[in-house]
Amino acid sequence: MMSHKFNIREINKNDITIDISSTDEMNLLGKFISENVKFPNVICLDGDLGAGKTFLASTIIKHKIRSDTIVPSPSYLLCLSYPLPFGNKINHIDTYRLKNAKGLLGLIDFDKALLEDLSIIEWSNRLDKFISFRAPDNLSIKITRGSFQTDKRTVIMRSTNSDWICMFSKLTEEIELVDNIIALSDS
Repeated sequence: MMSHKFNIREINKNDITIDISSTDEMNLLGKFISENVKFPNVICLDGDLGAGKTFLASTIIKHKIRSDTIVPSPSYLLCLSYPLPFGNKINHIDTYRLKNAKGLLGLIDFDKALLEDLSIIEWSNRLDKFISFRAPDNLSIKITRGSFQTDKRTVIMRSTNSDWICMFSKLTEEIELVDNIIALSDS
């Protein structure tokens, strides 16, 4: 059960909007995603510079590989891979320096990355058509930052994949459970 509380601003059929007020809550969201992701899968991360894309990606990876390994941004190498004990791997891809998918095609086996592994792609909007054609049921996460003086973020998660939509419901149920426990302890 979660120990921190998110503020769910809105939930619809295919998306959920969450207000995050601290790095602890963003870490908790990364942990929750890592516990619920199924292989193969694609997580697309978008947002402005400094919004928290690399932080969220690294928390998902750290929780999935169960290690405190430093997970750097792959901005200069474009892709860093983390092998998992059951044969798959996590590909952390950062397309910030690219104008389109052509720059990655010779570096990454996209058929394997998108169809067999977990691929977390920062700045995925630069590969929109490429990703939507090969992985149409991906989880799209957009992070916006209120100001640079705070840790507050708005996270919008969107998908048409039934597994991700179930995860949105599960997240909502866990938050409601935490709210009820807090209300009981306060009374």
